[in-house]
Amino acid sequence: MFAIHNTFPKEMAVIGRLLVDYGELEVDLMNCVQVARAFDLNGTLKAMFRVRGETNRIDVADGLGRIAYVVANLDVEFDGIILPYGNA
Repeated sequence: MFAIHNTFPKEMAVIGRLLVDYGELEVDLMNCVQVARAFDLNGTLKAMFRVRGETNRIDVADGLGRIAYVVANLDVEFDGIILPYGNA
């Protein structure tokens, strides 16, 4: 353990939770997109995780899921999730 762990234990705990939970957020986004794509888990998984970097994955998720969410009249909700993080 480094000295900084003892100096800022609360902050280190928050950073640790963020790092661990971030992967879950990407998987949650993938699940939202694959359900909108008629449960195409295989295609969605391969497309989203083929690219490196979270912004690229968000952009791919946007491209894969936008039409389905617009058709379902959920584009405002989809934008609320995608736009703050992606390049759309």
